[in-house]
Amino acid sequence: MTSRWHARRARLIFRSELKDSEVRVVATPYEEFTREWWARRQMADVAVLETAKLLFYLAGGRFLSGRG
Repeated sequence: MTSRWHARRARLIFRSELKDSEVRVVATPYEEFTREWWARRQMADVAVLETAKLLFYLAGGRFLSGRG
């Protein structure tokens, strides 16, 4: 289970890395989410950041798993 905000990106990554497995990503029902996310500053910030992360991943970028 993951945040609804990054479920799409998580699904893409897991399916890419686990090609021979069936992957199901489920978003948590306990996190606040509204289709009018742009009306709330915190939700808008998360939406913009997650969009940037998705585009970065789709462009071939990868985040490192650890520091250093």
